[in-house]
Amino acid sequence: MKARFFLPWATAASLWAAAQVPSAWRWEQVFSVPGAGWWRVPLPAETLSACRPGREDLRLFDTEGKETPFAVPEDRPPAPREAKRVSVSLQSGATRILVETGTGDAFDALALAVEATEVYKAAKVEASDDGERWSLLVEDAPFRVRSGGEPGLLELPAGRHAWLRITLDDRSREAVPVRSVALRISGGAEPLRFPLTLLERREEGGSTRLTLRAPVRHADWTALELEAAEPAYLRAAVLRTREIQGVERRLAVLAEGALRCDPASGAGKLAFSKRVDSRELILDLANGDNAPLSIRGVFGLRRRVDLVFYARAGGMLRLASGNPLGEAPRYDVGALLDTLGAAKPLSPAFAPLRSNRAFREEEAAFFPARGAALQPGSWRRSKAVHVERPGLASLSLDDEVLAASPTLLDLRLVLGRTQVPYLLDRDVAERSAELVVEATHAATKNARVSRWHLRLPGPGLPMRRVDLFCDTPYFRREFRLYAVQKTEPAGERAELLHRGFWRREAGPAVGGLSIAFDGNRAATALLLEVEDGDNPPLAGLRGVAMIPVSRLHFR
Repeated sequence: MKARFFLPWATAASLWAAAQVPSAWRWEQVFSVPGAGWWRVPLPAETLSACRPGREDLRLFDTEGKETPFAVPEDRPPAPREAKRVSVSLQSGATRILVETGTGDAFDALALAVEATEVYKAAKVEASDDGERWSLLVEDAPFRVRSGGEPGLLELPAGRHAWLRITLDDRSREAVPVRSVALRISGGAEPLRFPLTLLERREEGGSTRLTLRAPVRHADWTALELEAAEPAYLRAAVLRTREIQGVERRLAVLAEGALRCDPASGAGKLAFSKRVDSRELILDLANGDNAPLSIRGVFGLRRRVDLVFYARAGGMLRLASGNPLGEAPRYDVGALLDTLGAAKPLSPAFAPLRSNRAFREEEAAFFPARGAALQPGSWRRSKAVHVERPGLASLSLDDEVLAASPTLLDLRLVLGRTQVPYLLDRDVAERSAELVVEATHAATKNARVSRWHLRLPGPGLPMRRVDLFCDTPYFRREFRLYAVQKTEPAGERAELLHRGFWRREAGPAVGGLSIAFDGNRAATALLLEVEDGDNPPLAGLRGVAMIPVSRLHFR
């Protein structure tokens, strides 16, 4: 049993009056240690959230109000380890990678470095102890490499394997050379699991969007887990959060992959390793033709953050946070981390986070009142904005503005001839828009290709995703999706957005086709080409486009 230590109220009150946290810190949180010595104490979620993202403003003060040096040991798994031997072979429509791991340690992910900047493929991973008998680890796992040169990650069930066999599906996209394979060794302390609050659930266009709130921010996440009433399911998932970049707040991808659940696991898990500074998260699940999940709960997993320090005496200590200008301290105790393993672990009862009575807050406006002068003649379009009351205001951008400025980079807010500074909150939500489907060319023995124009409710609207559906029960056909843009004079050009295979099979297979874009794409219309072969064209083709919703915040 872990001991909890309290101070009698009379003693705590007298010590509170005797020592105060300096006035530059907004928050304080009190706890007690039983005596002198080295202690290892977990940082409470409230204080972790109140600190700045890098915890530069975190301080510890003893009973007398003196600053107490501390260290924060890194709770990180070992660095990725290169596989002993890797051989790559090309097969019909697939890349086969044979890996000899060369380690007896458990690992839970593979990092594949490829010679390409943008890759998105389905992957299958099998394991063996002798290189002869193979067992399936994951199938149809998304393998993605974004621009930036970082290796693509394949999450695996943690385990020890002498051999791995990786198959990348090249049927929809050409093969890419694989340079190396590294193993992510399992390790580190057991992550802390905490529930997420469901703020909103929306069902649109064959997908489920969950807006979630975490009880902690500035935390190092390791995974998201989803519990549902269904004993088994497989859903493509994208987890996002909002990050401020310059004068914009954008949706940033934290993780994407497959949420897979079977009766043995009991929950779907989306593993990733990132610092999440926001409390708000958005989880998108692609359902296709499957019914939406009956979700029982969503949970986050994060690494714990411990403080290691030396207390000169037992008694009450204060954690201070919330200094916007505080610089990171440089304590000598940090150099002793290798020798501090003997620090006693302690789980004290922390008092609730409270305001520091000595804190002095200088009045500061969230936005400057006015910006630079502007000559409106340089802008081709304008639209009046009505504000009901003074103070902070939010404005949702309508279709007319989105179509006129798909990137929103040339958007200005003007009062008279003076600019009004604003914060652009990109992609705060999304809404569905029905596509008008027009068959432009029926399949013939010569062409064997069906072509469909998919028209948006307004030309030039940005799209985040397109979901297509049809009534044909079972098929597997190659498709190409183009963005049609107007050219001068009175012409059109088609740009290939995506190509692949659309399949619909018996059983629980997904029949809808969901095509997500890297960023938002704007087009006059879409053109869909489907290779029919000797089959009739798809029946009852229909679709929706998901349009991002953005807002301006200003004063």
